[in-house]
Amino acid sequence: MNQANFSMEKIFTAKMVDPMEFSIAEAEKSQFSLIADAEADIFSNPWSEKDVADTADRGTVLAAVNGRNLLGYAIGISAAGEGEILRLGVLSEYRGIGLGRALLTFLTSSLYKSGAGVLFLEVRESNTPARALYLSCGFTECGRRKKYYSSPVEDAVIMSKLLKNPNT
Repeated sequence: MNQANFSMEKIFTAKMVDPMEFSIAEAEKSQFSLIADAEADIFSNPWSEKDVADTADRGTVLAAVNGRNLLGYAIGISAAGEGEILRLGVLSEYRGIGLGRALLTFLTSSLYKSGAGVLFLEVRESNTPARALYLSCGFTECGRRKKYYSSPVEDAVIMSKLLKNPNT
């Protein structure tokens, strides 16, 4: 199992008040229900535990944890040389400390290793923090899907990133 340990004190000192340690690894089946619970808190169109499990069978589901506490997660798939970031969620109390960036970096590396040469994702037009994160990590806007989201109805911004090596 791939796992990365991060020390928030060492990596993101400028953004942290209370340094914390966390690890990112492939989610275990026992964590799928926690991810589904987090989905319900984060997204207006949450995935179910079954959705998470079905995607884990054909893709990558990562969990960021501190001990037994789920802090965030990332879900992606790779096929035919392309990867797609399907979900990236960080619980509200852990936002703004670099956890989303760490999850995105780990997922990007994982999808690259599984054969993806380019990544795609969709993000709500109004989700300014997520769009800024993706832009800062090398993604570019490449299209829109009109009225893609519901609750509320909103356009999706399509973003992509060409991968040259796992850490780009």
